[in-house]
Amino acid sequence: MESTDGSSERELGHLSKQVRLIAVQEDDERIAYLTRERFIPYDRATRVLDELEKLYRREDAVRAQGRLFIGPSLAGKSSILHRFVQSHRADDNVDGEAAIVPVLMVQYPEVGREGIYSAICHALNHRPPVSASLARLRAECLDLLKAVGVRVLLIDEFHNVLRGNTEEQRIGLTTIKYVMNALGRPIVVAGTSEAYNAVNKDPQMLSRLKPIYLNRFQEQDEDYLSLLSGFELSLPLRKPSHLIDGEVSSEIYRLTEGLVGHIADLMSELGTLAIQTGEECITLDLVRESSWVPMADKDQVANAN
Repeated sequence: MESTDGSSERELGHLSKQVRLIAVQEDDERIAYLTRERFIPYDRATRVLDELEKLYRREDAVRAQGRLFIGPSLAGKSSILHRFVQSHRADDNVDGEAAIVPVLMVQYPEVGREGIYSAICHALNHRPPVSASLARLRAECLDLLKAVGVRVLLIDEFHNVLRGNTEEQRIGLTTIKYVMNALGRPIVVAGTSEAYNAVNKDPQMLSRLKPIYLNRFQEQDEDYLSLLSGFELSLPLRKPSHLIDGEVSSEIYRLTEGLVGHIADLMSELGTLAIQTGEECITLDLVRESSWVPMADKDQVANAN
């Protein structure tokens, strides 16, 4: 297949095979592709996914072990968890009594008076009565988890547990422990450093949730360069950008402060500019001339105006 400017898939060796098919399409289609959410593989993410896979394959245990996944906002925690869910997709199981959901991901509620039970019920399309007691919520939640065969439960935004008062925090931690004990399956809770502070309130829980840290990248470390290499393969540009070259990678780092979410947003914008200008690659000048700023900074600028 040949593009409008004569480029062919064979000339796009700097891209993955899948992205080569996108790179030969019209500009509008390539720009639309850049705006879609997609997982960019890189070394650190691969290591975390391997760790989660080991949990998935463990046998049931009386004292199941889990993980505490900690990192700042935009460090890539949620995207890794979503990728793990995608690798173990739910099955409608039309011939069975219930769907099969090997990996369930929920978000800890901002107001969690009943801990995690309601969030799990809602994620599995069950709406318990508003007046249901905590004991009933717990029973229905566990019945659902067993019925759909959950092997790993992922709980994102777990730092929300600290939004509650002391009693609500205690209930929140207790619900996690109770579900893990009753299922005999691993639970992975993820959040900011506050999530560690929450778990640290219960030494027994802390002993069963081994921390995995996902900090912002350091400039020029191998994981950072691995991520840039992943973007090089995934941006549907017809010329190589050499993102890991010293000056280019340093300028990208300066703008994004080593946060995966910021890097992804910047790459989408720069990729779009490269297509619109006909440059077809991300150059040092393109990075330096970009007007991109992190979303939080954009909000500050808007408020100032």
